[in-house]
Amino acid sequence: MKKIIVPYFLITILFCCSPELYSQNNKADSLKQLIHSSSKENELKVDRLNELASAIKKTNTEEMKPLLDEARFLAQKLNYSKGIADYYITKSLYYFNTKEFEKGIVLTDSAITLCTKKTLNQTLTSAYFYKGYLYNFQDKRNEAIKCFNLALKNDSLHPGDNSFLVKIYQAKGYALFFIGKTEEAKLTFKKLIKTASLIHDYKKMANAYYMLAKSYGRHRMWDEYNSYLDTAIFYSEKVDYPHITVTLLNEKARQFAEKQEYTEALDLFLRALDESKRIEGYHTWESILHGAIGQIHMIFENFDEAKLNFEIGLEAAINQKSKQQIVYHSRSLGHVLEKKGDYEEALIQCDYAIKIAKESKLFLELPYTYQRIAIIKTKMGLHKEAVYNCDSALLYAPENKVPIIYNRLLITVAQAKFNVNDIETAVYYLDKFYEFCKNNIGSWNRRDAHELYSKIYDKKKNYRKAYKHYVRYKELSDSIVNDKKVWQLANLESQYKFDKEKEAIQLEQEKKDALQKAELSRQKLIRNTMLGGLLLVIILALVILRSFIQKRKANKILAKQKEKIQSQNEKLLELDNFKQDMTGMIVHDLKNPLNVIINAPQTEPQLALKLAQQSGKQMLNMVLNILDVYKAEAAKISLDLANYTISTLLNNAIASVDYLIKQKNISLKVDTNTAYNIRVDGQLIERVLINLLTNAIKYTPLNGTITIGIIEANSLLKVSISDSGEGISEDKKHLVFDKFAQAQAKRSGSVRSTGLGLTFCKMAIETHRGEIGFESEHGKGATFWFTLQLAEQSEKISEDANKYNSSNDVKELSIEDITYLKPFVEQLKEVLVYESSEVEAVLSGIESGDNIALIDWKKSILDCVYTMNQERYTELLRL
Repeated sequence: MKKIIVPYFLITILFCCSPELYSQNNKADSLKQLIHSSSKENELKVDRLNELASAIKKTNTEEMKPLLDEARFLAQKLNYSKGIADYYITKSLYYFNTKEFEKGIVLTDSAITLCTKKTLNQTLTSAYFYKGYLYNFQDKRNEAIKCFNLALKNDSLHPGDNSFLVKIYQAKGYALFFIGKTEEAKLTFKKLIKTASLIHDYKKMANAYYMLAKSYGRHRMWDEYNSYLDTAIFYSEKVDYPHITVTLLNEKARQFAEKQEYTEALDLFLRALDESKRIEGYHTWESILHGAIGQIHMIFENFDEAKLNFEIGLEAAINQKSKQQIVYHSRSLGHVLEKKGDYEEALIQCDYAIKIAKESKLFLELPYTYQRIAIIKTKMGLHKEAVYNCDSALLYAPENKVPIIYNRLLITVAQAKFNVNDIETAVYYLDKFYEFCKNNIGSWNRRDAHELYSKIYDKKKNYRKAYKHYVRYKELSDSIVNDKKVWQLANLESQYKFDKEKEAIQLEQEKKDALQKAELSRQKLIRNTMLGGLLLVIILALVILRSFIQKRKANKILAKQKEKIQSQNEKLLELDNFKQDMTGMIVHDLKNPLNVIINAPQTEPQLALKLAQQSGKQMLNMVLNILDVYKAEAAKISLDLANYTISTLLNNAIASVDYLIKQKNISLKVDTNTAYNIRVDGQLIERVLINLLTNAIKYTPLNGTITIGIIEANSLLKVSISDSGEGISEDKKHLVFDKFAQAQAKRSGSVRSTGLGLTFCKMAIETHRGEIGFESEHGKGATFWFTLQLAEQSEKISEDANKYNSSNDVKELSIEDITYLKPFVEQLKEVLVYESSEVEAVLSGIESGDNIALIDWKKSILDCVYTMNQERYTELLRL
């Protein structure tokens, strides 16, 4: 069986390096903020310094130094034992990063001594664990296991965090596995699974099941191996953990390849390759998996596919600067080019592999590569050069150092020596090869060995042995013997027996070969018929499956379309109801001022004129409210900013509703100074004041009081209008500024409203980047208020808005950015562009960091809000 060779140390590196860097950076940032902002005691600061140093150990080792120095100085000054012990442990991690393991162990011993003396049990557990961790990386597994056992014993007496217990079990299990204590390793990994399941740590469970599978595989217990491996794959996919998923799929594929189930192996390798593309910097896996896929295609003799995969793997290895993989893929390309007959190009690839291996001191790669060159040169007829390459291969694979590699070369060396007529040396190497491999040799190598023995003994005229080995070679051969080999066998048989029987033996052998050929033809016909039937069944099953899948897809699409149509119908019905309610509301609101105009006393022309003017202004204000609300929704409203005093705008508003105030004999009180400058759109703010005053007049009883308050705080001007009416009940407060609720509630009187007046007020104030709200207790009146920037701040806001409007360019979002933004975009689609506070609340949840594309996108959304550009706003939400 041909083996798929991949350097497993690369897989181990990929398996062990989990993607925890991002979470560690976040933790470090949080701890930095806590240190600078905390007002707690100095002992807490020592703890935070140690935690921060530990958190950044994988991102920047040098940054640990000043933090640790400060922690040590402060802890010693306070005589804070726990802080000193934590410093020893964290400093040992610093030495771990710098690979000064002995210094780290000395510090953990200091921590153990101090913790034992001061009875710091939980810190003692950590000290034992990290000491074992350091021993592990020195390959001192037994010492590491002792430390892990002490940590577990201490932790059992002083229960700690289950997540830390999981880490101890995992480290101990790996140590036991690597020193061959498989049964103890199994028990440890099972404890790890039980503990990890309590805290739902599925990543650690996936790792543990994988190691259990390898433990059973070591004893060739394949049923248990496959069961645990499948469970590991399940948990890795459950938590979307591509690093371990790829490792597991690769492991399972190689087991199928070992059992010569190459189709299943190829499917799993392809699945692993697809999964690996989700891993950042996946070129190492790309190189490994394309190499494995290429080897499968070599077995299938799909040489073009094999060549393509080795080329992709070589490119990935070069990108990753993995010298061993570069050598492996270059040599593999040489092999496939040899099979295709392109010997010159094959030699170029193998020479390149030799060059890289020597430069990188990968001497164990040289024997295989020199062997491949020798085979190519043998096929080219360059036998002396092939012998030279075989000698080079043996030089880098001496028998006493690497016997496995050495013995794999022997048959190639024997063949090369035979080709230059060095028969005795050929027999020497062939005997050594056969002695070493007779119990382990594969059928292919056994066949080649017998063939070479047959040729050697034929040259030495020892026809008995030549015939014996040739018959054995023929039995092991996978192909039909050609005419030349038939003659060779007949000739050897005749010389072995009697020259006189030569013709009879030849005839007998020809009959046997004819019968064998006929039998093989019959078997081939049966096999082809069965394969054809099987292929037909597979095609039929695929057609049925494809039809079923397409039908399911079509049903899902129809269901979605039906749901979409139903949703659209509901929205249309809601809009139609709103239209009817809005029409009734407008008619109702316009009826009263029209009645006043029509029924004005004809005997008093001046009074009639004044009533007509007041009512006309009231009607105009209602119409403008409606128009401006819909302008805001269409993003067509613009601000005409100028400097005003609040007193000017307030006096104009009071003059507009003066008649209504006098009608109900209402007292109007302004309880503070109004000489404040603001930069606003005067018409819009004046109408806001008219709407709020009209609303207050409407709900204030006869002879009641309306109070206007104006205060300044933190560069903001707050205007409040309070009535002495009945107030707003709790269950209606959320409907006050909603235009749909205004339309529906106006008719029933369930919500205090002035048509779209309050909706307009909210739109106008938020367009000025102010805030609006109300306070009310049922039975005690209501107070509506809004805030605006004073003149200096308003000018700055205006300049900022212009700055945002200066460019519509947005950096292109990546696929990861779009995926991240999708939930926020769904929220923004439910919000209208003029509802600036709601938009800003959603945007505040987007963490852009240093991502320029996300920053530009957020700025563009805010630009649309500030300029009320609904069209651009909608466009930006189409990701």
